[in-house]
Amino acid sequence: MLKRQRKGAAQASQREWIGGVVALPLEIERDGPMSISLWIELPGHVVLAHHLAEGRDGSQGAQTSLDEAMQRPLVGAPRLPARVRVATEALATMARTLLPASVPVAVAATPEIDAVAGDLLGHLGRAGRTA
Repeated sequence: MLKRQRKGAAQASQREWIGGVVALPLEIERDGPMSISLWIELPGHVVLAHHLAEGRDGSQGAQTSLDEAMQRPLVGAPRLPARVRVATEALATMARTLLPASVPVAVAATPEIDAVAGDLLGHLGRAGRTA
């Protein structure tokens, strides 16, 4: 996990990050319900990190994936967001523990997460039919 004293090491970006957790409409036979946490960067809906987790809550996965987005993003160099938007106060509280105080965290609608999750689930559905 990113420690507070190391936060200055990452380059600050000028872009907004959107974070969220989506309960997947499927169950893994052994593990039961699953969720995926996503962190995306605007513009362009660039997926910076994701984490698949057991259960529908996904809060631990959201913390793990935010840390990964900052330290080892799927696209680009390690960086910090200019600002963050999440849909729940619980996610906002978690994000504030990992981010420098200079990064504002807002609680507001996150339709971008729904759009990316919908694309992902659509792709998985198509892949499942061809396998």
